[in-house]
Amino acid sequence: MWLKRGRYGVTIRILWNSVAEGRWGRRLLLSAAALIGAARGLNAEPQVAGVEASRPFFNPTLGQRIDIGFQVTDEGLVTVGVLDRDGEPVRLLASKRRVSPGRTLLRWDGRDDEGLVVPDEAYSVAIEFRRSGGAKLARYPGTNRAAKEIKVDSANYDPASGVISYKLPMPGRIDIEAKYLSSSPYSASKVAVITGAPRAAGLVIDIWSGFDRSGKLYLVDQPGFSLSVTATTLPLPALITVGNRSADFESYRRKRGAAASTVLGVGATTLAGGR
Repeated sequence: MWLKRGRYGVTIRILWNSVAEGRWGRRLLLSAAALIGAARGLNAEPQVAGVEASRPFFNPTLGQRIDIGFQVTDEGLVTVGVLDRDGEPVRLLASKRRVSPGRTLLRWDGRDDEGLVVPDEAYSVAIEFRRSGGAKLARYPGTNRAAKEIKVDSANYDPASGVISYKLPMPGRIDIEAKYLSSSPYSASKVAVITGAPRAAGLVIDIWSGFDRSGKLYLVDQPGFSLSVTATTLPLPALITVGNRSADFESYRRKRGAAASTVLGVGATTLAGGR
């Protein structure tokens, strides 16, 4: 019997005479099968699957947390981070942590690496997994997926209560727009009611007074008034945070950019796509 390199790293060839066709021949065959299986396993692609979040949204200001679960195919090391909507890392949950085949559970408290509660937004998970003794790396998500439009069901607006209701089949980023015919000049006009806000799947309730941003023009009474609700996909699982009234994402982004400009290499992590 000898070994040589081949498609699966090694090729096993067995030579035996008629005597070896008995007990020793069976042992050789079993040993060869085990070696082939091991060779194939070392060359198979490592995988990260079943990535899920424990709740559709949570409020870190109330001490709520969210659990992130996933499965790996083999024993190895994982690095797990939380990314913001720009794909920039905000929190490192695990760095080269050893895991075994099966399900792994990590918990995020809605704070960044500086211990600050993150602004209300939709965050995502990035996972890197390297099998023990292997050179290949599995990443989740595997590729950057462009946002796609989601069908919005049962959209309705009640001017008396100011309630906008609609249903989403999955988490999405919402845009709500009011349209009407302005009299001077007489043309179609648009007003953004909600722009790019993350929402969880299921029945969603938003509140709008019916006025424009100046608070003077009641759009509901304008000729040709209509309200449209559109949605696009979020990276799954979506980690949607709510309840932080002391910070907004744009201010958080500017602060992060200023900090990154003073520290060489900030943001240039593999979890952020190697930027």
